[in-house]
Amino acid sequence: MHLSCDEAFQAAITAYRTLQYSDSCLSAFRIAYKEFKQYTEDAGLPYSRNLAQCWLNDNKDHWKTHKLKDSSKAMSVLADIMENGRVTTSLQTKTARTPAYTQLPNWSKTILDNYLVALACAYNTAYVNQIRNACSRFFLFLELRGIGQPSEITHAIVKLFFTKDTHISSKAKDRCDNVIGHCLSYMADQGLIPKTVGLVLNKFVIPDLIIVSELAAPDRNRFVRFFDSPEGNLTQSKLEYDTAAKQLADLHKSQKYSAFIRKSVAQATRDFRVFMDASSLAYSHDLALEWLEFKKAVFG
Repeated sequence: MHLSCDEAFQAAITAYRTLQYSDSCLSAFRIAYKEFKQYTEDAGLPYSRNLAQCWLNDNKDHWKTHKLKDSSKAMSVLADIMENGRVTTSLQTKTARTPAYTQLPNWSKTILDNYLVALACAYNTAYVNQIRNACSRFFLFLELRGIGQPSEITHAIVKLFFTKDTHISSKAKDRCDNVIGHCLSYMADQGLIPKTVGLVLNKFVIPDLIIVSELAAPDRNRFVRFFDSPEGNLTQSKLEYDTAAKQLADLHKSQKYSAFIRKSVAQATRDFRVFMDASSLAYSHDLALEWLEFKKAVFG
């Protein structure tokens, strides 16, 4: 659908109003469009994205930061409509514009507030705000998927968050996941969730993470025989496993095994521990062998 510049302007005004943007945002768009249109008329050239960028470049050294930001936003909205016939990604709904923290329910906001208080003495305000934003993003994800209390935060839902949560770069995603992982560790220390839930956000854990309930039936059937342990046995077996894993690590250290071997063993014992928790399975030697065989078949 081809629109003239003025038609795109009118479509933008309608979109700003429909999406409930403030009067100040609407006014900033009007002013930017009026000034850009004058620029095109003075140049005797029709609208193009390149011309809009030239206008911004010609003025950026003379404008204050807020003026440049408002004008850049206006050109983004105009380009969106000129190219697509309507607003697609350049404007957001009021809900999407609302900070995630203000949308959190009481249970997750209380946990997050307590966590931030614990951090306040160690980090500056700006960094604590970054932590709040990242964790709010995670807790809002939980809220939108019907999670209503800490006990409902499973390895599977954290894995889903890892998969769905996108960022502008892998480095930005790593930072965000690391921050959220620390918050989940805090929750585990408070006894709110299993201690391995936060490890799901570790980029070295998730590629090999196996959750039995998510497997196809033939693969799931390989583990059926291990689902008959009472709840008490689950807890006890994992305590014994943790003790044995620590003893093994201490032995390797005292016997001066290479750093590579110690690291490999630590990763394997960690990954198997996450698997047991994520699938609600008690430790057994046969389970460990089945897990290894399955990993070999799937991941090579």
